[in-house]
Amino acid sequence: MTSIHPSFCRLCPAFCGMLVHVDDGQIVAVEGDPNNPMFKGFSCAKGRAVGDQINDPDRLLTSMKRLPDGTHIPISTAQAMDEIADKLHNIIDEHGSQSVALFLGGYLFIYSEMMAFGAAFQKALGTPMMFHNGTIDQPGNKIAAALHGRWGAGRAPFEKADTWMLVGTNPIVSQWGGIPPNNPAKVLKERLKAGLKLIVIDPRRTDVARQARIHIQPRPGEDAAILAAMLNVIFNEGLEDKAFLQDEVIGVDALRNAVQPFTPAYAADRADVPAQQIVDAARLFASGKRGSVTGGTGTNMSLHGNIVEYLILCLNTVCGRWVRAGEQVHNPLAFLPPPDARAQCLPKPPAWHFGHKMRVRGLEESIAGMPTAALCEEILLPGEGQIKALLTVATNAVVAWPDQAKTLAAFDALELSVAVDVRMSATAKVSDYVIASRLSYETAGTTKPGEILGHYYFNGWERPYAMYTPKIVDPPCCADVIDMWEFYYGIAQRLHLPLVVDGVAIDMQNKPTTEALLEQLSNGGRIKLEDIRQYPHGHIFENDSYLVSPRAQDWKERLDIGASLMIQEINEVLEESGPQVNSDFPYRLISRRMRNVFNSTGQQLPRLHRKNYNPAFMCPADMARDGLSSGDIVEIRSHHSVILGVVEAADDVRAGVISMAHGYGDISLHDDELLSIGSPTCRLVDTEKEFDRITGIPRMSGIFVSVRRVDEPLMNSRCV
Repeated sequence: MTSIHPSFCRLCPAFCGMLVHVDDGQIVAVEGDPNNPMFKGFSCAKGRAVGDQINDPDRLLTSMKRLPDGTHIPISTAQAMDEIADKLHNIIDEHGSQSVALFLGGYLFIYSEMMAFGAAFQKALGTPMMFHNGTIDQPGNKIAAALHGRWGAGRAPFEKADTWMLVGTNPIVSQWGGIPPNNPAKVLKERLKAGLKLIVIDPRRTDVARQARIHIQPRPGEDAAILAAMLNVIFNEGLEDKAFLQDEVIGVDALRNAVQPFTPAYAADRADVPAQQIVDAARLFASGKRGSVTGGTGTNMSLHGNIVEYLILCLNTVCGRWVRAGEQVHNPLAFLPPPDARAQCLPKPPAWHFGHKMRVRGLEESIAGMPTAALCEEILLPGEGQIKALLTVATNAVVAWPDQAKTLAAFDALELSVAVDVRMSATAKVSDYVIASRLSYETAGTTKPGEILGHYYFNGWERPYAMYTPKIVDPPCCADVIDMWEFYYGIAQRLHLPLVVDGVAIDMQNKPTTEALLEQLSNGGRIKLEDIRQYPHGHIFENDSYLVSPRAQDWKERLDIGASLMIQEINEVLEESGPQVNSDFPYRLISRRMRNVFNSTGQQLPRLHRKNYNPAFMCPADMARDGLSSGDIVEIRSHHSVILGVVEAADDVRAGVISMAHGYGDISLHDDELLSIGSPTCRLVDTEKEFDRITGIPRMSGIFVSVRRVDEPLMNSRCV
């Protein structure tokens, strides 16, 4: 008999409310929960297919160990952790704790306890070498916020905005990045009907761009020039919020002077857009009373991510788009303590020059984290401080990290590599041990991670929504799988390391349950977990009494729109020799989100895909000129490497651009399987030629490439 259980999806940080149908211990269907007060029945195709992921015949149900010939054999998880701990002990004895590196992938952020456990394990181990996907995804967001400052009361909520601008983000597909994730298409439609004026800057005519009052469709990589030109218009036409700038902001003259050369005509020439569009967008945004600008991964994965994110904050500040004293705190949070929301700039943390220094390219730890783009070099560079062991959790590094050839060389050089994964991914295949983990509905969880991410990035839910879910089903019969946090716990226990997670000392003799950990890690929040549990479909814990307090007396901190490092980078953008073009590589390859995939998760589920690859979407006019047709196999070459792709015509892509999803494919030996596994765009990325000097992120989008058709029998010979 089928039973129905309310829960929430943990495939991405939106955490949509779901109903899970279970028959004889197996998930037979998943659908949106109409009784969830935040999502009201909304769900996406990815979330509805999570049951397929759990029941996937290719799923790992036991851990694996690699043999000298490269093949893997099953091993019990306990035995695998015994052997891993022994090897780590020997490596640390010989090379020190710094020789062990950790990488925490994007899928990890969805589990309440995982980030905290990763940090606790790193501290107990004593290694500075902890990396995460944030430094190859959106590091500019954190750098910009540290230099500009964060406003204690946050930005105006989307639901009350009259003007909004999105730069390099498509929240209808990603469900993150500017529009609340609880059914973003519907939320946007309602706001547009209420009069919202939307501006979008994106090289593609995306789902949100189609609904914009103004869509600026630039040459990739020119966001900084466009935003600087908009500020130029606002300052020159006196559209700034003069009172807010006078009271709360420093660096006004420095920014005003820096953007003066960025006339609309100059930026339009660089970006290949009409100058009047830039003028109209500046006037439209400045004319609004409430609203904001938000950016996404598209702006960060191109060069100048720091300055683009900084100019986004500057636009918000110059137009006074921050919540003021006396206004209601629209999200007083639930799992976290209520914010001390004051109408003032919070103290600015150091952006960098405070942490561990790398041995390569002058890079170091920043507020965005350790530079992932330098991790493989640290593994390959001999000498004191060389990384000998790597523990990766919830990532497919081989198809996600920049420069695939260097990634593979690094894995080959390690004395120990461990992947915690749910299948034999490209990364698992080159790892010494693969620890099989549970999936979402096989373990309890809370929506706390979504609250943390939303609070930090001024994104996410705009109301104090919270939910707890118990375990819905057990893993398949005879499976030997663990919760991801248990990997860190098991290794720490074997190495006799104490773990202190979010200030709570974990019992290292008697392993706690996941439910007990969630209870511990929820202490101190505004709403107790026991109260959240009372609402199986989730609840919005409204409290109208939370109002924004005025700035504290004698408070000196101010938002800074003239930070010297950012002004320097604005000048560097200006010094670039006009429009960035390359006759040998006439196209720019940009990254994109796919509706049925979250990073590399979901690609293997048949119900989500008519095609199992990531098409190389091109403008039909470009295809006609190059003699290409949809379905053709093409060679896509950068100055660094080459991949194969499958061309598909797309009217939403501007001329001179190729749009492909990141995180597909495998190593080059499998390139002829691209119709079933896709193409690894990461192989085209050079980590050493063009990179940000603070975060190390290289040009991962807007890559200069050439394209030409190849015959299918020749595919293997074309791959390097």
